[in-house]
Amino acid sequence: MKETTESILNTTCNQKHCTLEYLIKQGDSAQDMSRAGMFKRFVLKAEGIEDWMSKYTLLSDLKLEKDAPQFTNYQAKYDSETREKLAQIKKRMQKSLLEGGVITKVLQTQFMLQLLMVNYLEYLRETKISLKADKLVAEEIDLPEMAAIFAEMMLTDREGDSLKEIQRILVNWRNA
Repeated sequence: MKETTESILNTTCNQKHCTLEYLIKQGDSAQDMSRAGMFKRFVLKAEGIEDWMSKYTLLSDLKLEKDAPQFTNYQAKYDSETREKLAQIKKRMQKSLLEGGVITKVLQTQFMLQLLMVNYLEYLRETKISLKADKLVAEEIDLPEMAAIFAEMMLTDREGDSLKEIQRILVNWRNA
């Protein structure tokens, strides 16, 4: 008999899921933006976490986005390696949340997904901040360096105000 190598996460969703997915898609520069690809990254970035109470706090502070596309169901396929990692993460997550008094018995899949998503979103934000801090530039830069910074900005900060300002400048220059 053939061994099952894929699993499917299938859960109903609410506005927090929609907002988290929307914010992740804005900030993630990865090529694979499918739910399967994103879910695998959620699990990878959650591997070493023991204390999930801080993630719960981030989740409770989340402000809902009106512009986020709404959906009622979340499905993502994942492989056996991700399944094994997820089982360990889920155990640690449940232990942490039980000790913190957030859950009483069972960790629901909906809630687990939200915590994985908010953890990944926090990772993206921290990475973005550290990239900006690591790459301070002088007042004067040459054209190749300007092009490199512009390309990086387009990949990492698609919805940022700076990129919108550059877009406005380019439109004005083109129309002039």
